[in-house]
Amino acid sequence: MGKLVAPGDLLLDRPIRNPYTYVREGKTFAAVVGMFDEQQGKFMPIKASYLPSLRDSVIGIIEDEKVIGYGVNLFSPYHGLLSSKMLRTTFNVGDIILAEVSEISEVKDIWLSRPIKLIGGDIIDVSPTKISRIIGKHSSMLNILRLGTGCDIVVGKNGLIWIKGDNSAKAIDAISKIEKEAHTSGLTDRIMNYLGVSQEALDKIQTMPPREQTQRSVF
Repeated sequence: MGKLVAPGDLLLDRPIRNPYTYVREGKTFAAVVGMFDEQQGKFMPIKASYLPSLRDSVIGIIEDEKVIGYGVNLFSPYHGLLSSKMLRTTFNVGDIILAEVSEISEVKDIWLSRPIKLIGGDIIDVSPTKISRIIGKHSSMLNILRLGTGCDIVVGKNGLIWIKGDNSAKAIDAISKIEKEAHTSGLTDRIMNYLGVSQEALDKIQTMPPREQTQRSVF
């Protein structure tokens, strides 16, 4: 269990690599509000904006057509741009897409590539800092969510999650629980119990090749 820290609070007397911290005089300080585990030296922001990295998978909504292609709302300070060059399909305003970050400009524009249209379903918005916990190590938590709900679930690094299936409400409840309890121990077991997923079923899907673990091939 970590302790709550505020921006400017000292975390460690040594530098660590974390996009939500900063280093001054060889010491690491929190840049945003978060939970800090002193024993493990891990810092988890409670809420922060999405900071893009190349090859990130992100979910967005086509918001307008441009001469160069399309503008994409990524629900972040960064604006998505999709060039019409090399596209194999056209999109309409309001379409939900999954795409890959291919370039990041100095003026907070993100150029996207390899777009896939996500048809139907629901979109929820969670803190981008909790995405790694929702996916889990080797996609373990994401597999639990899929097994326990039978839903198609696609996760974007920008904090948007697309869900499609008859049990989407149950999936949303479970994801909300993960987001709220991301900093606590024993979360995986609690979610497995909540969704009725056995360790045997999880082990079976975890041994499959990554592309066979999902109902939808992403990239």
